[in-house]
Amino acid sequence: MSRFDRELPFKTMYDPVPRVLTVNNEPSLTDQSQKASTEISNIIATYDKTGVLSHVNTHKPMYDDVSDISDYHDAMNRVTSVKQTFEGLPSKLRRKFGNDPEQFVQFMADPENLEEAVELGLWSSEILEPAPEPVPETETETASEPAPEPEKTAS
Repeated sequence: MSRFDRELPFKTMYDPVPRVLTVNNEPSLTDQSQKASTEISNIIATYDKTGVLSHVNTHKPMYDDVSDISDYHDAMNRVTSVKQTFEGLPSKLRRKFGNDPEQFVQFMADPENLEEAVELGLWSSEILEPAPEPVPETETETASEPAPEPEKTAS
C-alpha cells in the first residue's frame, strides 16, 4: 500500500472546529490593584461628574524656547554633535560629569563655571580676558583735506 492509497479527510468550513482549552493553575502575575482606575466605565463616570480626565497626564507641562531649532532633523543633529563632542573628551573629564552629556552641557552653559572650564581645558583662556576697547578716530584723521598744490618755480 503506497502513501497515496490512503484516504485523506477532506475538510470544509462546515466541519466542526476542534476546541482547545488551556488550563493555568499558576497564580496570576497581573497587578490587580489598579483595576478600578483603569476600567473605562469608571473613567467615563468620573468624567461625567467632574468634567476632567484625570488619568491622562499627571506631569506638569514644560515650556522651552526651541525657536532656534527649525525641524526634527536639526534637533537630532545637535544632539548627535553634543554626544560626539562629549565622547571625544578624555575619560577622566567624562567621569567628572558622570558620563552624562546632559550634565556636561549644563556645566558649560553656566557662566559661573567659566574659570573651572578654562582650568579643565574645555574653554580658551582668551575668552576670560577682556577685549581691548577700540580707539575712537579723531575728526582730523577722518576728514579728507585737499592735497597741497605744488609751488611753481620761475624759469
